[in-house]
Parts: sequence; structure tokens; C-alpha cells
Amino acid sequence: MSGIFQILRIVFSFIRIVEKSKPEPKRIVRPAEDEYVPKPPPEPAPEPKRGPSPETLKAGWSKSIEDCHDNLRQVFPIVQARFLAKHPDLTMRCDYTWRSPEFQHKLFEKGRAFADGEWKIFDKSQVVTYVDGTVKRSHHNPYPSQALDFIIFRNKKPLWGTKDKPENFALYVEIGKMFEEHGLISGATWKYNWKDAGHLQVAYSIV
Repeated sequence: MSGIFQILRIVFSFIRIVEKSKPEPKRIVRPAEDEYVPKPPPEPAPEPKRGPSPETLKAGWSKSIEDCHDNLRQVFPIVQARFLAKHPDLTMRCDYTWRSPEFQHKLFEKGRAFADGEWKIFDKSQVVTYVDGTVKRSHHNPYPSQALDFIIFRNKKPLWGTKDKPENFALYVEIGKMFEEHGLISGATWKYNWKDAGHLQVAYSIV
């Protein structure tokens, strides 16, 4: 009988040693009720990036302001309404907004011919852009587009803002300054010597 008690004594001693060797459970200390600050809600998942519709992607270009950078989408209608209120005899609309690099190059080829390993101008009157979309990308090429073109009309006839038509060009300068008030860059008033009257783009700091 004494042998059994001896065995039990050893077993219980072993159990006590094991129990003492276990780490103490961590105590969760909550602040007082009046000091408790609840956790902030989780941040919403980021919105999926916009992309051109299958139809727009297939065409390689868009004339919809919905395919533009948010700054353009928000500011253009505001300035448009302000300008047309001042000139009720005029209308205006967007022309090209987004252009794929491939379509950009097709525009670049106008008035040019490929000779001696490079594109050379043979008819300057047909040239519509100096940006080829590959070596040099346009603000129209990213999606959403960082630029848009627009046209002013009188009696449904386009008023092209070229230097040989100063009265038309002055209208693009006027609305260009309105766009500048909202932080956009107008091709009619920008720093370059050559002007692109109906061109509008986001500020360089945004790109």
C-alpha cells in the first residue's frame, strides 16, 4: 500500500511542477469606461480604376468628357456655363478627350511623310499635332485623359482659334483665362510660343 502512495506522491509532485512552469495568461487591461476610445471603422476599399469602355477602346479615341481626369470633368461645365452666359450667341462642345497612343500617331502622320528614317513635314497646313504618342506622349494618351480639346461655334459654324483669325483667337484666350482661375492649363494662354487654342489640360503638378 505504501508503494502506491509513494507513486501517487510522485505523480502529484510532477503535476505541480508542470503547472508552475506554465506562463501566466496575459491580462487584458481596458481603460476606464469614460476613457475608452473605440477603434475607428476600417477604411473603405479603394474604388476600382476607371477604364475606357470596350467601344472606346476599340475606336482608340473618345469625345466624351466622362473619359477625362476629374479636374477636367468638374471644371469644364462650370466655365462653359459662365462663358456662354456672357456670349449667348455662341455654343461650344468637347472634341477629342482620350486618345490611344496608336491613334495619336495617326494624327501625327497627317501632313508628314516618313523619309530617311524619320517623319518629315511636307504640308504644314495638314499638321494637327507635334506629339507622336510613342517617343513623346500627349496628355490625351493616359486614361483617364489629362487633356481635352474643345471647339467654339457661332451659328453652328466652328470658330477656329488660329492666329490668322484674331477675333476667334481672342475668344479662346478669354475662356482660357477662366480655366486658369481653376488651376487648369489652356493652350491659348500657356507659356509656349506656339498656341493650341482649343486645348485644355490639368496642371503639371497633378500629372
